[in-house]
Amino acid sequence: MPRQNCELPSGYVPITQVLAGPDKVPSSVAGFVTDVMEPTVTRTGDYMITISLCDVDYNQSSGSWTGVKARLFRKFVSAFPKPNLGDIIFIKNIGKVIFGGNTMLSGSRTEFVLFNRDHIPDLAFSSQFQAGKNNIQSTYSHPSLAPSFDEQYYAMIMKSEYGEQVLQYTDLTQRPQPSIPMNRPELVNSGEYSTTASRPSADKFGLIKDIQVAKFYDMVVEVVKIFPVKFADYVEVYVTDYTSNRELYDYPTPEEMDRNGRDGDTFNYMDNSKRDWPGPWGQMVLALEIRYPHMGYIQQHVNERDFIELKNVRIKMSRSSRLEGNLWPDKLWPDKVLVDKVNPSRSDKGQALLERRDRYWAGRKTIDEARPQQADKANGKKKNKARKKAQERATAEQMAEDIPEVTGIECNKHVRSSNPGIPLSTIAKLLAFRGAFKVEGEEEELPFVNQKRRCQVRVVDFYPPQLEDFAAIAQNLSDGTNVSEDGMDIDSSDWEWNFFLLVEDSVRLKTTTKNREGQQTWLHVSNMDAQYLLDLDACDLRQDNRRLNDLRRKTDIIWGNLAELKTAAEAMPDFSKGEKDYWAGMLSNLPFDCCIQEHGQQLDDDDAAGGDDSDGWIRLFSLFETKVL
Repeated sequence: MPRQNCELPSGYVPITQVLAGPDKVPSSVAGFVTDVMEPTVTRTGDYMITISLCDVDYNQSSGSWTGVKARLFRKFVSAFPKPNLGDIIFIKNIGKVIFGGNTMLSGSRTEFVLFNRDHIPDLAFSSQFQAGKNNIQSTYSHPSLAPSFDEQYYAMIMKSEYGEQVLQYTDLTQRPQPSIPMNRPELVNSGEYSTTASRPSADKFGLIKDIQVAKFYDMVVEVVKIFPVKFADYVEVYVTDYTSNRELYDYPTPEEMDRNGRDGDTFNYMDNSKRDWPGPWGQMVLALEIRYPHMGYIQQHVNERDFIELKNVRIKMSRSSRLEGNLWPDKLWPDKVLVDKVNPSRSDKGQALLERRDRYWAGRKTIDEARPQQADKANGKKKNKARKKAQERATAEQMAEDIPEVTGIECNKHVRSSNPGIPLSTIAKLLAFRGAFKVEGEEEELPFVNQKRRCQVRVVDFYPPQLEDFAAIAQNLSDGTNVSEDGMDIDSSDWEWNFFLLVEDSVRLKTTTKNREGQQTWLHVSNMDAQYLLDLDACDLRQDNRRLNDLRRKTDIIWGNLAELKTAAEAMPDFSKGEKDYWAGMLSNLPFDCCIQEHGQQLDDDDAAGGDDSDGWIRLFSLFETKVL
């Protein structure tokens, strides 16, 4: 095998190089896990896990896959990776130390990406991952460490070339299994939280049917769906306890979907999660936003249709006026995990959940068996007709557009979007596409379709006009102190990003200014998306000049001389603020690739009465998964 095939990804160094260098210099290494020891408690009360790590260089220099001992530390054992022999792990911020005369790797602030050997595909499928269509299932300590293609390719080629050798070695040298398995609840409760015993505890258990906004609940639920959110610091988890709440999203049943003819999604604009929803249907499913440290436990231990116990779930109202929940770090114990996988048959609450589940699915089975086959055939014809009409409509929309393909245009290399394998679209196409569905045989236009596109755009304006106003005080979650019984308070003085960018297609048509408006749209940049875009935390920019200057440098990369042109233009007495093209011809900024997503926002009664938006909704667009390098 050519040596270069197993070269480490950029930023990683061979283990032998770290061992030959000075002590305690943070480095990034990668290799096979060839030994795993149980976590132990250190004198400081932290937890330590020891593994053996071996890469190709170490194997070639030592003639064995024994590897070097590597120690990782965490405040709670649940934050550790759970490696198996033969897995491939990437570790950052780890250095050489000498302890008891032995040389090893160690670090108190290490980060990791772990690939389970059984989840690493054959090297023949690497092209699918290079295009960004798929990602190898992995566990990582922070969302920003989601593995790159180079890291995934390294894992594939290492398994392909050396996986069998490593397994042969570990089969011969594997240590006996401990009599007490590595179990998160026992270790976590072994004294780390002994101070919580003296705290007053109230029974906060609640069913979905009883939840209310701005309150905290403990819940026992079944996991319906898990949606990792790429480049975000949370995971979306949909759960149910088979009780109904009218304030939840109403998932249409299969027969309702057939009756309304909501098919024809030829171009995959509709969310697959809605079309292929596994049930339960109706208003039984609660959407949760789960963040660190609970997210790591979800990634490592929880699958769809598992049963979990949740502690201190905060209920809030979503942008679409539906109840949803979130599970954030506890302010007093930021590493405390409030998620646990459970066997529902071992508790009264769990048994009640199982009984409700069995009754629900028994009822669904009766409904499914009662659906006449003739109706299915008729629905099939309706679906085919709707599919054909939707395809004709989409084809007509594409033929009507005269914007050329966005290829070969010089773009800003200092701004990068995710999913580079997705073809570029345009703002004009984004605005032109309007989905439709049938009600009683009549086709109606959807107010919004939640589409996502990659576009090449240029920033031509921004709002607020002053950079100092790009960050604002975060809105309170509710009136009062916003403190839960477990100490999860939301500081009212927290700041968040909130601003807008007016963007246009990188290729401008030779049309009038009025028609050109169809090639422009405002993009909202939310707090989370701005953090990813700028790599900066929000603060009071009027008090923090250093952060303001950092923001100015980042935005200059995005929009070039736009701020200077706006300032000069607005100082002119004959300037009209509506004349965006006044300075557009003098802009020096390069277009950049970005990801844009659509969502809908329900209007107030007063706004809806005076507007033209469909059914009291307005289409909004936001920037996401785009980063200034």
